[in-house]
Amino acid sequence: MLGGSHSAYTQYAIFRNRGLASRSGGRPGDLVVFGYGSHIGIYLGDGRVISARPVAYASAGRTIARSRTRYTRTAVVLRATASIAGTRLAVLPMGTRVVVLRSTRDRLGRLWDEVHAPTGRIGWLATWLLRA
Repeated sequence: MLGGSHSAYTQYAIFRNRGLASRSGGRPGDLVVFGYGSHIGIYLGDGRVISARPVAYASAGRTIARSRTRYTRTAVVLRATASIAGTRLAVLPMGTRVVVLRSTRDRLGRLWDEVHAPTGRIGWLATWLLRA
């Protein structure tokens, strides 16, 4: 078990370093990393892959995770963690379309969204900097 939240690229690197990843000889059920390491899927065989995408699901009547499209209100910093102190991953220009994967609050109670950016990066944006 990997534990924590890892990007597709990080998951590939972990398995590659353990000698458990290759670029050939895939078998049905293997995980496939693509999109320059930004996405992961499941190999079905015969050259087919099913995409592993965020979906909405419910537990005890409440939504746990959902995917939705938002746009940046201004130029924003994509961060590695849900915090203003988080490492800068990229700067996204005003009007950039992002897909929100999940949300959380920082220690001060501010809402942050984990997003998939058009660059293929996954990181955190302050929710107050996004619009529908």
